[in-house]
Amino acid sequence: MSTWNDDRRREGGDANRARDEFSGGHARPGNPDSFDGDRAAFSGGRDQREAPDRSSRPERRYPKPMSPRRERTDIYATVFALGLAVFLLLGYALRPLIGGEGVPAKVARVADRASVDNGRAVARELISDGAASFLWAAHWLGVAALVVVVLCGAGLARNFLRGDFFTLGSYRWVSAMCWALIFYMFVPGFVGMLGGNMVLRDLNLHWMSIPAIDTQDFIVMYVLVMTLSLVGVAIRRASVLERDTEGLV
Repeated sequence: MSTWNDDRRREGGDANRARDEFSGGHARPGNPDSFDGDRAAFSGGRDQREAPDRSSRPERRYPKPMSPRRERTDIYATVFALGLAVFLLLGYALRPLIGGEGVPAKVARVADRASVDNGRAVARELISDGAASFLWAAHWLGVAALVVVVLCGAGLARNFLRGDFFTLGSYRWVSAMCWALIFYMFVPGFVGMLGGNMVLRDLNLHWMSIPAIDTQDFIVMYVLVMTLSLVGVAIRRASVLERDTEGLV
């Protein structure tokens, strides 16, 4: 009986060797070590293909944190600048009324004999009532737009002093300031252009005209408005992050 078992084992070993030779020496699929190795090699190649290339991304850099005292000093400097702006704006708005030298208008630079107040106004008695009305309207529209800009800056500074940097209120102050500046860029200039061309007609200067917008002033104001718009986008996104993180931003 033992002799028969030895013969069976010997025949089984010979069959296994023959099968290995026929398969080219490759490991059988039933071998768990070979299967795990092939799977690891396959998955490793797939992970290598799908892994993002992080080396090409630039490293993000952040400004150094400032002390609360330094931040408040910067905000107080802005508040002081806004107060100075109010003082200058009052002088700009009330100068024609206090001096009484004429109607403020950009056209005064080319109005020849009608130019008064060192080229900042035109003589009232030399222009028509319609032209004077347009010039005064342009003046007060510009003053009103600048007052709104200053008020928006004051409201934003108040929010910052209270620690409300990324809130709906701060975003609305920045947005309102942008719209006020856009209004200041176009509306007073357009109304002033109408009044100025009427002044030139009254002075028989038909070959001359004034533009609604000065190119240099428009470039500066446009860049300022677009920069404030970017600030509004940053505040809006930061406010969403602060809301989602429960005030940790």
